[in-house]
Amino acid sequence: MTILLVTNNAIHMGGDPVKNVDTTTFDSTKLDYGIQVSDNTAMPVAHPHDEAVGDTAWYQWDFFTDGGISGTEDGYMFAVRDITGETIFRLNLRDGIMEAQGFGGATNGGQTSSGMSPSNDVVVSFKVSVTVNASAVSSTLYVNGSLMATHSTSNSRGLGKPRIADFSMSDAQGSFANFAVISSLIVSDSDLGNFGFTKLSPVSAGADVGMAGDGFAAMSDDNDTTGVTASSANEKNSYNMAAYANGSNINSYVATALIGAGPSGGSYRFYLLIGGVQYNGATVALTADLTTLEKFTWGVDPSDGAVWTAAKINAAQLGIEAL
Repeated sequence: MTILLVTNNAIHMGGDPVKNVDTTTFDSTKLDYGIQVSDNTAMPVAHPHDEAVGDTAWYQWDFFTDGGISGTEDGYMFAVRDITGETIFRLNLRDGIMEAQGFGGATNGGQTSSGMSPSNDVVVSFKVSVTVNASAVSSTLYVNGSLMATHSTSNSRGLGKPRIADFSMSDAQGSFANFAVISSLIVSDSDLGNFGFTKLSPVSAGADVGMAGDGFAAMSDDNDTTGVTASSANEKNSYNMAAYANGSNINSYVATALIGAGPSGGSYRFYLLIGGVQYNGATVALTADLTTLEKFTWGVDPSDGAVWTAAKINAAQLGIEAL
């Protein structure tokens, strides 16, 4: 199993950040940040990803809307493209219908599942597989774990393997007063079942307490207006994180924080404190007077180079250091 792309970062297509729109939905262990649409005319958001070793790529994501599905917008919710940008697969949501379309030939053909449209204010999990080889393009569509549609067509146009995940969302937008959100996108080369994100927030101060500000509580409330501040190089804070207990197959540990620099800019790095030893992430330069969502990924436990376990994650403190 190989993860080709994983992201839970915020991409705002107009309007407020997702976490400021509906805290009941997005201050949770699964939906942290997402792609927000509040304008039907917004450009699609494309996610290039690595190529699968085999012929198949799997895509899974969570979807939320507070205002219904558009019945008039002529667009799509999600598409898969090859490296040249040619469409391989497209998912339409319209008039209470989900439609999976394959584009192997000159025209598309679709298999439709009627009467199944995401309900308002409910998180819906989508999963799509797309297989491309020299002779055929095939796909499957799952919603909340149930198989909804399959499709296969000849690859008469010589399409390449899946390389781009493209969210347009125009079909999923009911009106300008409502919003629709995609979050927790994972692309892999095999079916991951119900694999997903677990969000761990700080629960107490760690061994390093060198920054000024509002303490660990302000680092876990998803509020941009509070936090901690470093005024000189090598000031750092570490945090004890909430306990992880969701599963034993752990792909990676990802640190995320909203970080801003003053008029002089600066640099920072995430680090893990394990057994009293500091294991540093990459040093990142910050643009002056700009706040961005930053992240760093540890694919394995840096203290021993082995895969993560729940016990290892729970023994690590997560920190951030000004440089």
